[in-house]
Amino acid sequence: MDVSRTQSALLRLAAMDMRDFESALQSIIQTVAETLDVERVNYWTLRRTPLSIHCELGYLRGQATF
Repeated sequence: MDVSRTQSALLRLAAMDMRDFESALQSIIQTVAETLDVERVNYWTLRRTPLSIHCELGYLRGQATF
């Protein structure tokens, strides 16, 4: 992994406006996909009733879609 690319991504994330959770999450997920050079990134949450995991948001890098 390219250290300068990772540092650049971290600086972009640190400078982001995080007041809108949905927009911030989309930016984070997209940045992760680009930085790690992967096709898919998903955000999962734990639900207690019933106990399960749930994919809240997914990103497909090749199609640039959520």
